[in-house]
Amino acid sequence: MNSQKWRVHGGLLWEKWPDEVIVFNLVSGETHQLNHVASQVLSWFESSPQTIEDLVVKYCDEFGVAEKAEVEQLLSRLLEEFDDLGLVEPVE
Repeated sequence: MNSQKWRVHGGLLWEKWPDEVIVFNLVSGETHQLNHVASQVLSWFESSPQTIEDLVVKYCDEFGVAEKAEVEQLLSRLLEEFDDLGLVEPVE
């Protein structure tokens, strides 16, 4: 697994409802609608820098999933999307 750590880029403002979450990125000025899983993962980046391995362990614990390979693929894609949107950045 990749040992690169990632963190939230800049700051985020959150608005949460039962079925969705809206995040405003203070750096880009963009607003993003997230599902429950994406919002949970992004909040982990906000609490502290995370590697994919860190996320896989947290995800499996949080959502009761045993198949780590599939989770790693899911989270790698999600991390790539967050990076493309400017929501996360690598820790130097």
